[in-house]
Amino acid sequence: MQTDKIQVGSDTADMNRAMKESEKFAQYFQLGEQSSLRLQLLTEELLALPRTIVGEFYADFWLESTKNHTCQLHLDLMADMDYVKKHEMIHASTSHKNAASQGFLSALREMVEDALFLPSAGDHWQSESSANSLVFYGANRTQVDISWTLSQYRAELEDAKENDDTLEAAWNELKKSMLAKIADDVQIFVNGNQVHLVVKKTFPEMKIG
Repeated sequence: MQTDKIQVGSDTADMNRAMKESEKFAQYFQLGEQSSLRLQLLTEELLALPRTIVGEFYADFWLESTKNHTCQLHLDLMADMDYVKKHEMIHASTSHKNAASQGFLSALREMVEDALFLPSAGDHWQSESSANSLVFYGANRTQVDISWTLSQYRAELEDAKENDDTLEAAWNELKKSMLAKIADDVQIFVNGNQVHLVVKKTFPEMKIG
């Protein structure tokens, strides 16, 4: 089952419409009070994520159910960022260089920004982010796009921090993230200026027809 797609953005009214759609989804599948609250929190966190990584945005939002009792929250948007714009921002900064990403959300933002350069300036993705290994954790690159998953990021960061004390802060930030605490997985796909975000959460009590 898939809900209708609704357009949302940074406006509060759009956020409220998405939250109501999430609430109706929970009622339709007869989710308990705790699960309904978690779905509301995931909706709120998902809608806050684009502003963190791409700034102001407009996107299509919808929810889907799967046969294995998993709810998928989708956000599909066009990002207003490209290679030239990013370098203009860097040049306008005091230090005239891109500050190294510090932790979970900062690494996500840098990964998405760099991914938006593909395929026209694809080679810059590695050269510009290579100084910060956090950008690479959880990410997979092809010739035309980049994808990232929270589950892979968590596994790779946990493994890497055993040999690098400097990653402990990033691990602690990840554990404090509400999105990372509640969601089973978060996936990000970037192709051109198109960014697609998916949050997955299994609710065993979902009433699947």
